[in-house]
Amino acid sequence: MARLLIAILAAASTTALKTPKSRALKVRGGIDIQKVGTALIGLEGLVGMIAPETACKNYGHTPTADDIQFKRHTSAWLTALALQFSSDTSSAASTSLFLSAAVTVACMPCVEALGLDKPSVAAWIVACIILGKLSKTGHLNKWVAPTLGIALGLADTFFTEAHYKLYGYDTMSPFSRMFAQLLGSCLLSGGTYVAVLAKGDSQEKAFGYAYAVIAAAALKAGLVNAGEVGMGKAPFFVWGAIASYIAYKALDE
Repeated sequence: MARLLIAILAAASTTALKTPKSRALKVRGGIDIQKVGTALIGLEGLVGMIAPETACKNYGHTPTADDIQFKRHTSAWLTALALQFSSDTSSAASTSLFLSAAVTVACMPCVEALGLDKPSVAAWIVACIILGKLSKTGHLNKWVAPTLGIALGLADTFFTEAHYKLYGYDTMSPFSRMFAQLLGSCLLSGGTYVAVLAKGDSQEKAFGYAYAVIAAAALKAGLVNAGEVGMGKAPFFVWGAIASYIAYKALDE
C-alpha cells in the first residue's frame, strides 16, 4: 500500500511540477539551507508514509489502527510540502492546489480506514483541481490558494475535533489529535509560503516564514501534546530547534 500511495502522489503531482526547474534551488544565498530543510521534511514525510507504525514507535508511542492512519495522512502532507518548496515559485499558487488534490487522492486509503465521508473528500479533490487550473491560467485571484491553506490549517490546528466531525469522525485519541494538528501546520506552512510569494517577497523569505511555522508546530507539540499522549518531549524539541535554525538562516539571507 505504501508503494501505491507514493506512486499515486508522484503521478498526480506531475501537472503541478512540470513547470521549469524551481528557482528555489537556483537562488543565490540560502541555497544550502533550503535544500537541507526541504530534504529533511521530505524524508520525514516519506518515512511516515512507508512505515507509519514504526515512525510512531520511534516517538515512544504504541499506536492504535487510527493513530497509524493519522500518522500516514500527516506524513503525506509533509511530503507534499517538500514538493511545494521544490517547485517553480512563479506558479506556487496553482502548485499548492494541485498538490492538495494529489495528496488527498493518495490518502484515500486513510480516508476509508478512518471512515471519513468520502463524497465530501472527493468534492475537495475536484475543487482543488478546478481552482488549480483557474490559477494556472490566471483566472483566479492570487490570494485564494494561500487563504484556503491558512484557513484549513487553522481549523485543523485549533478546532481539530470539530473539523473532523464534519467528515463523520467523532472520537480522536490524543495521538491522533496531535498529528491532525501537525497536519494543520503543514497547511499553515504551505499557505504562508504561497502568501509571502503572492505579496511579492523573495523565495528565501517565503521559505523562512514557512519553516518558522514548522518550528512553532514542533515546539507546541512538545510543550502541549506530548504530555497528553504520554510521549517524550525531546524529539519535538529537537525538531523545533532544527527548524528554528533553518528558518532563521533563510530569513537572514
